[in-house]
Amino acid sequence: AVIAALAAIAHLALLSAAVLVQGRSAVQSALLLNGILAGGLSFGAIWPHFVVLTSELFGSLHLSKNYMFIDGGCGAVGTI
Repeated sequence: AVIAALAAIAHLALLSAAVLVQGRSAVQSALLLNGILAGGLSFGAIWPHFVVLTSELFGSLHLSKNYMFIDGGCGAVGTI
């Protein structure tokens, strides 16, 4: 829940920087930088949880195959 809240804060900060604050100002720069920081932290914090989630859902016998389907499959489909 903490990671999701951090991602929501990042989205709000980036949206505020783009829509609410027009022009080049220090407030816009601060919102943009804080949004990027919060987004990077939340995105980086969620991916290690996929290893545990994959292990819990599919068992640890074929963990490497199932994890690469989740982790590698999304990247492969996204480039098409």
